[in-house]
Amino acid sequence: KISVLFDGILELLGKSGTLIVPTFTYSATKGEPFDVDKTPSVVGMLTEHFRKRLDVSRSLNPIFSVASTGAMAKNFENSSVSDCFGKKSSFGLIHKMNTWIFTLGCSFDRITFIHFIDQVEKVDFRYFKSFPALIINKTEIKNVKIRYLVRDIHRATEVKLDNLKVRLNDENLLKTKEIGRVLLTGVRAKDFYKIALEMMSEK
Repeated sequence: KISVLFDGILELLGKSGTLIVPTFTYSATKGEPFDVDKTPSVVGMLTEHFRKRLDVSRSLNPIFSVASTGAMAKNFENSSVSDCFGKKSSFGLIHKMNTWIFTLGCSFDRITFIHFIDQVEKVDFRYFKSFPALIINKTEIKNVKIRYLVRDIHRATEVKLDNLKVRLNDENLLKTKEIGRVLLTGVRAKDFYKIALEMMSEK
């Protein structure tokens, strides 16, 4: 059962640990209201199952929400609503706390944390776009504007992190483990940032 997987992870983390799972919805980009308690995650069955756990809280970002439980869950619940990849966003917290970033059965290219680096380092192939959003949080309803660093579709840019994965592995910064038929990979946020920045500077 999926619940057994999360129970096992939380047991390993202990009382001082925190588990953060993406529950992205892209609601604001689609012109849809974002109901914190009801709008489903669109990034996989595991994430939606985790979102529904009674011990989990969800952040209010109507594009890139995350669900979390544990010692630092409140910090992620209260992360920035107005800026998807800013230093006060959930991605900024991941960097500040130097958390582990794991992929389980999905491509390394799916690590959204790369866009936090894009924003901080002011890459020229993305630009800020503002989206109006309606956020429903139990009985509270708010109209807000969301700043999202979007890709310039007129330029031939595509996220390919294969070379970054190889470099991290070569420098012994990438951890891998097979769980049955599924590959688990893990890297510290600041190691990911450091090596990504080095590779960006080499171009």
